[in-house]
Amino acid sequence: MCIDEGLLNEFIKMTAFGGELHHRGLNALLRDIAMLGYLHRDKHQIIFMNTNSEPPVDSELDEDYQKYLDKKASGIQKENWDEIKNV
Repeated sequence: MCIDEGLLNEFIKMTAFGGELHHRGLNALLRDIAMLGYLHRDKHQIIFMNTNSEPPVDSELDEDYQKYLDKKASGIQKENWDEIKNV
């Protein structure tokens, strides 16, 4: 994935405190993405967790959750994990 650093910095500025789209959660996420880009020599892996599930699951350990994420990535799975597991 390629992300334009200048555009990302603009979004960070817009979502920061006092910015026109102030949003603390989104700003933190954007700053984390920027940091991953700054650490370009390292390989990164995103591990999804779903703590709304009973029991909580994560993409490293739960095979059903791994299969669900594979289907989400391919576009086959439309429903979210919460909708199919907490029924």
